[in-house]
Amino acid sequence: MLHVLVLGQSHLALRLGEWVRTLGMEATLGPMGSLSAPMAAAWKGYPRLEGAADDPELLGRDVLDHVQAVFFCASDDGLNLDLALRVRELHPTIRLVLSFRNPDLGRKLEAELGNCAVVSVPEASAPAIAVAALHRGVLQAIQHEGRTHCILRPLEGDAWPRFIPMDELAPSEEEETPVQRIAEWMTRPSRNWDRFLLGILGAIALLLTFATAYFHFSQGLSWITAFYFVVTTFCTVGYGDFSLREASDLAKLAGIALMLGSVTLTAGLFAILTNALVQKRADALEGRRRYRFHHHILVCGLGVMGLRVATFLKGLGHRVLVIEKDRTNPLLPECASRGIPYMVADATHASALRDANLPKARTLVSTLNDDLVGLEIALAGRALCPALRVVLRVFDGAFAGRIERAFRIHTALSSSALAAPAFLARALDPDGLTFMETEGCWWLVRSLPEGAKPGEGERVLAEGARKLVLSPWKNTIFNPNNAVGK
Repeated sequence: MLHVLVLGQSHLALRLGEWVRTLGMEATLGPMGSLSAPMAAAWKGYPRLEGAADDPELLGRDVLDHVQAVFFCASDDGLNLDLALRVRELHPTIRLVLSFRNPDLGRKLEAELGNCAVVSVPEASAPAIAVAALHRGVLQAIQHEGRTHCILRPLEGDAWPRFIPMDELAPSEEEETPVQRIAEWMTRPSRNWDRFLLGILGAIALLLTFATAYFHFSQGLSWITAFYFVVTTFCTVGYGDFSLREASDLAKLAGIALMLGSVTLTAGLFAILTNALVQKRADALEGRRRYRFHHHILVCGLGVMGLRVATFLKGLGHRVLVIEKDRTNPLLPECASRGIPYMVADATHASALRDANLPKARTLVSTLNDDLVGLEIALAGRALCPALRVVLRVFDGAFAGRIERAFRIHTALSSSALAAPAFLARALDPDGLTFMETEGCWWLVRSLPEGAKPGEGERVLAEGARKLVLSPWKNTIFNPNNAVGK
């Protein structure tokens, strides 16, 4: 019987408790802190190893000798790595599976530690959330040999889930034609002009007009000459070809008023223009403008998950626009370097969604780590466009289901629920990808080594240099080299 040890207390650890119960594994929980009510319910009936993070002696050989794999599910990557190194020193051959937010560093750790799998929750769950933005009924989405394969809910009357390559399920949308772009330009909303700027421009026009008329009549100058004199005075150029030295006192007072008025209005005009240029530059850097995209996908929240979902959708050929509230977010330059447009705005506000042209969008996706803010964004989008397709990232799977039913959200997915089967699959087989259920049985989706042939009872899902197969799950033997239970 396969026995695993789960260290940490997080949404992922909670989901692993549900999965080990479903798959009939033996398991021990090391909660590393006081046990929360949801964790206690998920791990009810399983033994606990209290204080493992604080007392290294608890991770002794008497515990590890009975364990075939250890999962490190703390929210702190450094703590996960520290515990993994402790276990590796005590038991060099045990299988380690770490939750790690940085997948690039995780792959380096895999190569250095050996017999180790490092899985990022955003990396494991982002494909399914991205595919959910395009289609309903998504159970999982896995990547194999450069292609994305979708596992969809079975059709009515079918027992087997549908397993379809993404590029066959949803071809990319065509780019907008020049005629469509011209039509969008012609129907763009009118600009809201700054009233203060309009006032200053009006005052300048009046000053130049009255001053020109006054000097035309009082000094006997032609209209062009009078206007020339007024402009040189207004711009403080003073070529010296005209002077009010011999003019009447009233003309001199008019000249003084013209000079004082010109200085005041010029200072105000330059201040407004400078502010407008700076604001325009800031808006350009932060993507604040009115977008006219059509059939695009809005991704709200630029965390690690949001960036991966946006990148995944862009890789499939879809137009994506990211909305991020925090202008200091360090991922904004990374988003720009990947060619993904973004705007810094609060997506809970209807004005921001209008600027993103939400009524013409295909889907609104919230990848925020706050369930209620994500729901607020979804309802704000639904108010603007009742037919809008909405996909929410929700941490709790049961809560996600209730949100779908109560608010008619198309899809609400839990990233930890999507990632948990991938963690288990990597623990059982270095080439394991995920689990799926059909006909009352559990199957491990895995990639065969190049040149290998499917074993007895395995079903081929996709051909290629490395075949993608379903292996029947039998909880009997653990083998780190080919660790499928058979």
